[in-house]
Amino acid sequence: MKKSRFIFIIILSFFINSLIAQNVSIGIKDGLSWSTINGSYYFHDYKVTEISKIKGRNFGILINFPINKFVSLQTELNYNKKGFEFNSNMMGGGYSGNYNLTYLVTPLLINYELGKSIKYYGYVGASFGFLLKAYNQANFVALVYPPLRYDYNDNVMNKFNNSEIGAILGLGFKIPLCNNVNIMLDARYDLGLTKSAINGKSNNYLTSEVYDYFTNVYNRSFSINWGIIYNFKNKIINK
Repeated sequence: MKKSRFIFIIILSFFINSLIAQNVSIGIKDGLSWSTINGSYYFHDYKVTEISKIKGRNFGILINFPINKFVSLQTELNYNKKGFEFNSNMMGGGYSGNYNLTYLVTPLLINYELGKSIKYYGYVGASFGFLLKAYNQANFVALVYPPLRYDYNDNVMNKFNNSEIGAILGLGFKIPLCNNVNIMLDARYDLGLTKSAINGKSNNYLTSEVYDYFTNVYNRSFSINWGIIYNFKNKIINK
């Protein structure tokens, strides 16, 4: 956690210094995300695990550097929730649970904008994420006599990679509130390009402490975001 705070302070200092010398915009944003994985996950080596989306929250700050009237570069510092839910109903019992992953994510985006009063924009770019937390919650029920049930909540940082590289694609619009202030609404898709989880091997859960494992797992998420953007200089750049 100390490492993530240090990274946050360094990037925030860079933002403030840039505001003094550049014609930039800065904003705060919040949003909801729906995340899942692409790949294979096995609970207790069962091959019938069903994966579904998990809802989370993301929020952060952004800074936008205009290049000309239409194109700008944008970077952000976001606190993102990712993960997935899993379940299976089997003869004699079933299981369910989720993985909750928390990342500190820095996207680097190329933004193209059109419009006069209301601005419509699209962007594409890369993201660099650092894993802060990883927790697994699971419930298992065996319908035998007497019935068996166990619940657990584990820290599973050792099952995931510490960093992640992804690609981002998004669309949105900005509506002016006053001369220098806009509200924004956009939607984006975040595609993980590097494995989020460490590949594991099948284990006999009766003799091993490793209850589950991953094979070639990548994060996938869709989010809807809103926020407020302040333009420090009301001047159009024409290059």
